Amino acid sequence: MGPIGAPPVPTARELSMASMPDLPRVRPGASEAEVARVASEFEAMFIGQLLAPLFEGLSTQAPFGGGAGEDAFRPLLIAEYAKAFQARGGLGLADSVKAEMLRLQGLAPDMPGAAAPTDPETANAPARP
Repeated sequence: MGPIGAPPVPTARELSMASMPDLPRVRPGASEAEVARVASEFEAMFIGQLLAPLFEGLSTQAPFGGGAGEDAFRPLLIAEYAKAFQARGGLGLADSVKAEMLRLQGLAPDMPGAAAPTDPETANAPARP
């Protein structure tokens, strides 16, 4: 507990989340290859968030571990583990994310049970016979 009025000390998980890049984004009208790349990046980021808590309780001892350096670079190591995990098949999430992104852009047939993409210009228009 810090002095009264001092900001709380962030946890390792908060530091890890703060060091993660923004969510992967795809521009409107992107190619299927770009959508696939962004879906893969999203899956790697998701895997990294799953792995981060596994490293919170680890303690390392001198002379080869610990200290501020390890605290600073551990999130980068976790991100690289996540990228490697995703590159070898991951969780299979990228395929679903890609399919949904393509469907929302109108580039893929609707998936069973999925809601149709909404066009803001025609969303409130009356149905045509």
